[in-house]
Amino acid sequence: MTPPPTIANTYQGGTVVKLNRVTFDADAYHIHFTNTYSTYTPSTGPDEGFTYYYANPDSTTNGFEAEGKRGSDTQPELQRQWQPLALPST
Repeated sequence: MTPPPTIANTYQGGTVVKLNRVTFDADAYHIHFTNTYSTYTPSTGPDEGFTYYYANPDSTTNGFEAEGKRGSDTQPELQRQWQPLALPST
């Protein structure tokens, strides 16, 4: 029987500001992964052929993204988006 799948806890918060013809939104997020399992099967010795499961270390990803737009929703005059690469912190 295989171990249970990876579990992820996600927290995200953000804001949206609309002023006349200008819109700005930003979000920050934090994701904690309880990662998968790896296996080991000895090829010699008394445990030969038995499969052992062990947990890989947990990992965390943090990120931030933002977008700004000037103009109407149907005809934006200027639109920029910034989303940096989210790197694992552990």
